[in-house]
Amino acid sequence: MFNEILEKEAIVIFGKFQSVEFFDKEINREDLPKNSVFYGVSIQPFLGITSAVLNKNPKTKYWESYYREKLINANQHLKNQYEKLVIYLNGILPVKPLEHYDTYSL
Repeated sequence: MFNEILEKEAIVIFGKFQSVEFFDKEINREDLPKNSVFYGVSIQPFLGITSAVLNKNPKTKYWESYYREKLINANQHLKNQYEKLVIYLNGILPVKPLEHYDTYSL
């Protein structure tokens, strides 16, 4: 089963995304297709914010807020993990804080 997933998903992904910039543009989309391997609240927010920070995307704060909103109905564990990741990433490459920043309790 793992080999099937590797062949169908991973190899295609690594072949398609040859730079963080390309990956960032592909995943940080409001219109990400539902059949995308990156679609869903347990995947897109985490990969999206990470790629935005690593790529120094000028819309990083927008994506941070956007994904926080996508997680509004998610379970508390996912919300907490997202906020911990944001804190970690901001520590690596600090960016200006959002106005009206509303964080979940960690």
